[in-house]
Amino acid sequence: MGASSEAKKNETFEELFENKKITIYPNPTIGLVTVEISIREKDLARIVIYDIKGKLLLEYKNVSSITEIDLSNKPSGTYLLKIFIDNKPTTWKIIKQN
Repeated sequence: MGASSEAKKNETFEELFENKKITIYPNPTIGLVTVEISIREKDLARIVIYDIKGKLLLEYKNVSSITEIDLSNKPSGTYLLKIFIDNKPTTWKIIKQN
């Protein structure tokens, strides 16, 4: 495994939630974060991003299986990414670096 493969592995996070595989990468990020959810067409999924104080910054409704989130215009720091699948939430911390 090369250095770049190892770095990507360290920046990728996966979870099984409501029988759906969620993959988020890269984390930490310098801008774009990709969220992959193994959802079917009939599943309802939504993604919201909050700053560390709980202020809503971004909302993506009716997301597909792959969603790119652009944090490049946000200051460095910690953000909360909340994924709702059929209105059941799971929360992730995203680290934005410059």
